[in-house]
Amino acid sequence: MNIYDLNPQATAKPSIRVGMITPSTNTVLEPMSYKIINGRAISLHFSRIEVTRIEKSSFGDAQFSKNKFIESSQLLIQTNPHVVVWNGTSAAWLGMQWEKSLLQTFREIFPNHVAIVGYLESQLAIFQAYGIKSVNLVSPYTDAIVEGIIRTLQEAGIHVLNEGHLGISDNYSFAEVDSQTIVDLALKIAHPPADAMLVICTNLSSAPLVHYLESQLQYPVFDSLTVLLWASLVKAGWTDSISGWGRLLEEWPNL
Repeated sequence: MNIYDLNPQATAKPSIRVGMITPSTNTVLEPMSYKIINGRAISLHFSRIEVTRIEKSSFGDAQFSKNKFIESSQLLIQTNPHVVVWNGTSAAWLGMQWEKSLLQTFREIFPNHVAIVGYLESQLAIFQAYGIKSVNLVSPYTDAIVEGIIRTLQEAGIHVLNEGHLGISDNYSFAEVDSQTIVDLALKIAHPPADAMLVICTNLSSAPLVHYLESQLQYPVFDSLTVLLWASLVKAGWTDSISGWGRLLEEWPNL
């Protein structure tokens, strides 16, 4: 076999290395992220922290302690990433100050040339780029977690018009939610229309549904997994749009 007959994308040396810290029980974001990049010259490298339940409790909050991220980062740094992202949405309910502290911890661990990405910072940048002031919110979480998310968004000047959630706290189980359940929930809370729909959870298989939901709703849908992948690639210098996964990846606004 002549290697030059192979798909150039498949044989290209990765030009961007993205380091992702993920919840230990997340089984969606890794295969889904690779589906999205689809052979492009991007490599993804993962480290994990133990996260089993998403709940407002001393146990729930302790899963996101600084020391756990330090240990995970010390393994991930060995891959020499161009960008590092906490590929979880905990900042949405733990708040902006929590995320700022986490990102500062990363900056103290990784070299200065490594870009750092967090969910809340990235999502708020998207809101600014699109002029978003109100959202309809979809998540698999419990009442207490959703209340925290709404509070965080309100503090950022974003009004939640409608929300729907599934009441699940077991992190592994988020991945078992089927596509029809996600679509039904999204359509149920889609009206009255907001400026955008927000789907929060990187262990929810919602990324492939964004394009369809946008065609039905006629307003943007921002899925947290695609938001974090977009932000990571933008900060690493990637400029090419990715079609088929919704407006954000197709239009590719800059940070």
